Amino acid sequence: MLESISHQKFREDFNSRTQRAVKENLIPDVSINLREVLSVKLEIAEFKLKVAIISAIAFASLCLISYFILFPTILTGLSAFCLGVSAVSIGLFMITLKYLQIAANSENRRLQMPAKPSSEILV
Repeated sequence: MLESISHQKFREDFNSRTQRAVKENLIPDVSINLREVLSVKLEIAEFKLKVAIISAIAFASLCLISYFILFPTILTGLSAFCLGVSAVSIGLFMITLKYLQIAANSENRRLQMPAKPSSEILV
């Protein structure tokens, strides 16, 4: 019981000192820095999306090329398999693209919301 009271007192004291320091501009308001971090995370996600798009297109193209090379030969079963793999990879690519588009839209909405100043952030 004594520990929880002392912890609560410490928290209140820390929050009041933080609020006072932010008002007096002794420490910077970190809400802007949090927005910058979120925008960097969004840029990294966009880069990963571009890499995923390029690799999916390359894989599907490779399967389609191997389909057209193998189609006139006796290996018709293998060529059909390559065509199926390319179709599945294109389908998975489209699903992934839609999912990442939804995620990017929600991240953009979150970035546009007003951030709490650091004085309201609790310990």
